[in-house]
Amino acid sequence: MKNRVSKLITKINETIRSYPKQFWIIFGGSFISSIGSGLIFPFFALYVRKKFGLSMTGVGYTFVNLYLLFPFIYEFFNLRFI
Repeated sequence: MKNRVSKLITKINETIRSYPKQFWIIFGGSFISSIGSGLIFPFFALYVRKKFGLSMTGVGYTFVNLYLLFPFIYEFFNLRFI
């Protein structure tokens, strides 16, 4: 069992080292960005609630409606982010 685990760890380390440094920089940056986006969302909801006097249910409905409308807004104004 111990030999099997050490082989698995060795294989994982070899796989990790096979990727170039640039890959890990991009991976790390994307990971940090995802965590930041996820952590800011609840505070943004609280800000919208306080600023506009909405209930949390109203804030949720507003966010959902905006997320559903964004593709149409992008298409209407011909916005392309490349």
